[in-house]
Amino acid sequence: MRIATFLLLIVAIGSPQDNQSRPIALVGGTVIDVSASGTSTRDLRDAVVIVEHGRITSVGTRRATKIPRGAEVIDATGKFIVPGLHDVFATIDNQAFANAFLYMGVTAT
Repeated sequence: MRIATFLLLIVAIGSPQDNQSRPIALVGGTVIDVSASGTSTRDLRDAVVIVEHGRITSVGTRRATKIPRGAEVIDATGKFIVPGLHDVFATIDNQAFANAFLYMGVTAT
């Protein structure tokens, strides 16, 4: 059940949403810093991620990041937010992997 909820969240945030009427705020999760191949100690705990018009517009700590008025607030406490988690090379010449990624909601390349 948690996986299905997480995947729906990814699809909702990752889809083009030019007509999105209100911002989305992911609050309380841990943003994983992937800049050092997963060895970084700069993960951002108790973070806020703001998505406006289908784009991430702000990332920071809960104390430092203002949640826009009227935003849909999604409690991400105890969850991890990982930027760009997919392997684009896995789908080269492999339709089975491409189908599996699409089934799981990954549509970016």
